[in-house]
Amino acid sequence: MNAPDGNFVSIGSIEPQFYALLRQHAGLTDADFDAQMDRKAWPGLREKLTKVFKSKTREDWCKIMEGTDICFAPILTMQEAPKHPHMAAREVFVTRHGVTQPAPAPRFFAHAVGDQGCGERRYQRDDEGVEGAELVPHVSLRGSVSDGAIPFSVVWRTSRKVRSCR
Repeated sequence: MNAPDGNFVSIGSIEPQFYALLRQHAGLTDADFDAQMDRKAWPGLREKLTKVFKSKTREDWCKIMEGTDICFAPILTMQEAPKHPHMAAREVFVTRHGVTQPAPAPRFFAHAVGDQGCGERRYQRDDEGVEGAELVPHVSLRGSVSDGAIPFSVVWRTSRKVRSCR
């Protein structure tokens, strides 16, 4: 949905309990909104929702909806996203060589995001001579599980080298 400040928000309140919260917090009291699952009503509802969401800025909608169970999120620019409290708390972005970018995912280990690196670790010719060898992941478990975590690395094998992300 486009807000009057030119920014956008995302709404995905489909299940009844989330839709009820959306209606409550967005002030959607019009009886037409009772027809949520009536496909024939969707064009009219879309028009009404557009008007409602254009009545406030993205920041206003964030103040109203963040922290609730409404399926809502602000659409952020790449400059805004790393500074958003949700993204910062989960270390979703890293800065490498002066460039801020999404951190690698998934993260299955206890290392700090900034300490990760991915690159060629060693060479192996275990399938030398095989034409068109495919890149196949192999999970390698190492260390102990006494602290409840299973340390491992994913190794990508090709015909000539092994790439490892640890």
